[in-house]
Amino acid sequence: MPFTEMTMTEHRGVTFAVTEPDGNYRITVPGDMLDDECGADADNARRIAWVEGNLAGVLSAYGARTEGGYVKSPYNRVMVEDLD
Repeated sequence: MPFTEMTMTEHRGVTFAVTEPDGNYRITVPGDMLDDECGADADNARRIAWVEGNLAGVLSAYGARTEGGYVKSPYNRVMVEDLD
């Protein structure tokens, strides 16, 4: 599954886009979730590293959005937006 480079949001979250033949989606891991998972004092590199290290869980939110299903905590806090 191709996706764009991960970037920081204005609220210390991490966002990236997934491009598939059937649609394009923006995935955002909110800053408050990363505060809980990494610590509120975590720098941007640590936040991106956490997302990369937990990518399967983060992408489970994408799978639930596109194919249906349930997302386990803490990944139920991940936002998936349809860009089409």
